[in-house]
Amino acid sequence: MPLRLVQLSDIHLLQSPEGRVMGVETEETIHRVLDAVAEEVPEPDLVVATGDLAHDEVRPTYARIRDLLGERGYLGRCRLVPGNHDSPALLREVFPELYDGPADSACFAHRLDGWTVLGLDSHCPGELGGRIGPAQLDWLRERLEDTDSPTLLFLHHPPGPIGTPWLDGMAVLDPGSLVEVLAAAPQLRGVFCGHVHQDTTVRVGDVPLVTTPSTCFQFQPRSAEPAFGNHAPGFRVIELEGDAFTTRVVRVGEPVAAIPPV
Repeated sequence: MPLRLVQLSDIHLLQSPEGRVMGVETEETIHRVLDAVAEEVPEPDLVVATGDLAHDEVRPTYARIRDLLGERGYLGRCRLVPGNHDSPALLREVFPELYDGPADSACFAHRLDGWTVLGLDSHCPGELGGRIGPAQLDWLRERLEDTDSPTLLFLHHPPGPIGTPWLDGMAVLDPGSLVEVLAAAPQLRGVFCGHVHQDTTVRVGDVPLVTTPSTCFQFQPRSAEPAFGNHAPGFRVIELEGDAFTTRVVRVGEPVAAIPPV
């Protein structure tokens, strides 16, 4: 049996269950998605959430996320990395058992039956785009040098363009050093990101760079200006077998109608 991972991304939950982001009830959409996860992958080996978890960046929202994951039985098998709408400090406070990276970052390294799963913190205060600082790069380099097992990397911001011009301007803003570290890691099999609210596969160096739909509203691929896409909420399933992976997106229900900010 292959190992099965679930990637959730861009949940944008709010402290109030009735709260809306871009006119969308993100409480309803995350429950819809988690119900579908339970049907599609009843016992995932790992659940990874790639950022923009709490849209309002307050502690009660992260506590609600912890309760939500606990109710689904995922707390012991989940890993979370922050996005631009998150607070890494609050993530570390509410989920202290998940992180083992440099101080003041929300990074993780996890061994999973012959695979290594790594997570980076690309949050940059005051920026929509992301940055990976020297301390994290050193940590990542050491983790990659410490294993020859096949490896997956998760972070919020893509470390390269995905072909949607307005979003490419708010990816990892200093990708060069990160790409160099990744290029020196022959065991790296894939890089999985969120942030762009769409399903895209490009390449960073020699490995796939895969982005995953949001659990709420979606952005239109390849658009030059901000635009919402007519796609349903979704999540990603990643299956690991031997030293290779396969992956697919599961869409859930009907598209949600997002409202552009005034």
